[in-house]
Amino acid sequence: MIELVIFDFDGLLVDSEPIYVNSNKRFLKERGINDFSIINKLFGLRAEEAFLLIKETFSFKESIEELMSIRNKYILEDFENGKLKLMPYVKEVLNKLRKYFKLAIGSSSKKYLLEKGLEIHNLSNYFDVIVTGDDVTKGKPEPDIYLKVAYLMNIQTQKSIVIEDAPNGIIAGKRAGMKTVAIPNEQTKNLDFSFSDFIISDFSKLPSLLGIG
Repeated sequence: MIELVIFDFDGLLVDSEPIYVNSNKRFLKERGINDFSIINKLFGLRAEEAFLLIKETFSFKESIEELMSIRNKYILEDFENGKLKLMPYVKEVLNKLRKYFKLAIGSSSKKYLLEKGLEIHNLSNYFDVIVTGDDVTKGKPEPDIYLKVAYLMNIQTQKSIVIEDAPNGIIAGKRAGMKTVAIPNEQTKNLDFSFSDFIISDFSKLPSLLGIG
């Protein structure tokens, strides 16, 4: 019996992945890099882990914090300029699910970026617990974020289900001992989700999958 539904944030609740992708491309292009293949490896990673990979791959001299700050400034600009859109059916589905389950967010995002996104779309009140990449030392695909959510909610992992848009998040959920649902988006739809327990096309299919019609 599922008691806790844990959602990723970026690319699942809000359509922020294009903003992250474009900000990463802008960041790389300004440094003379036009091969963007590394971006597919960044989905679901904590910002610190993503920029460690970027720094090591391209031998940047700046610190991880300096590099991250530049990229995150671009993201925040787009958030504040009205480019952050809610994914289809999100509020309708959350309103239905919270009548039956505890709801939480487990995201690799920086806390201040996630909080800005929640504020823009007035989503905070839907969730009992919110855990971000700032709250753990290891991000996805390690299970720490989801394990911390379950711990804070005092709900067993086998009674929890993870909803994700990226393979790294699905792996994290599986490693945490939870069931997983993949809802790929435009940026992740060609990635491998074959190891997820369930794959659905959009948010509107989630209530029936969870048995509430």
